[in-house]
Amino acid sequence: MFNAIDAIELDDNEDGIVEIIYDSDDIYHKFYIYDSGIDIENKEELFEAFRSTKVKGNGLGLVLSRQIAEAHGGYVKLMDSDRKAFEIGLAK
Repeated sequence: MFNAIDAIELDDNEDGIVEIIYDSDDIYHKFYIYDSGIDIENKEELFEAFRSTKVKGNGLGLVLSRQIAEAHGGYVKLMDSDRKAFEIGLAK
């Protein structure tokens, strides 16, 4: 959520949207987070530790989020879609 808000604040458009959608299947609770902020610059480095485009960022937020989710049988990934989105899966 913080990353989505930061991306919106960096956009020239004064209006921003964060959308959260919930779904589930037999294995996961799934959360989809969309935002209307600026595009992600370096998708290949997105989950690399200590890589950040933010002035005050340390590059650990997404890395730690993914590690915590995976330690509990879940995942965090960038969606390959028309809209910028992350998918978070939490094991049931």
